[in-house]
Amino acid sequence: MTRASLSYGVLISMLLGGLTSAEAMRCGQHIIALGYTKAEVVDRCGEPAAIDQRYEEEITGTFVDPVTKQSVLRTVSVLVEEWTYNFGPHSLLYLLLFKDNRLMKIDTRGYGY
Repeated sequence: MTRASLSYGVLISMLLGGLTSAEAMRCGQHIIALGYTKAEVVDRCGEPAAIDQRYEEEITGTFVDPVTKQSVLRTVSVLVEEWTYNFGPHSLLYLLLFKDNRLMKIDTRGYGY
């Protein structure tokens, strides 16, 4: 390997090393991807180390109030769950975000413990 290609590889690794969002994660022989349900993730990865739950209001549209003639936002309360998977000190710690039972985001948080 030449010095230039080695330097290029190190530069790419440094640039990509700061990224923390992913579209998939590996659980043993399985790949987990965005859009999976909570049941599919548990089936492939087992139970998470931690689960945090909260409700968020999401805007679904607007309507005009017939009395005040004002535009009003229509919202719905959505269950959001953040699951943490800790595969040990030699693997990345994963944070999975579910909205209404669907996997919406996968983040990494450095190495597990």
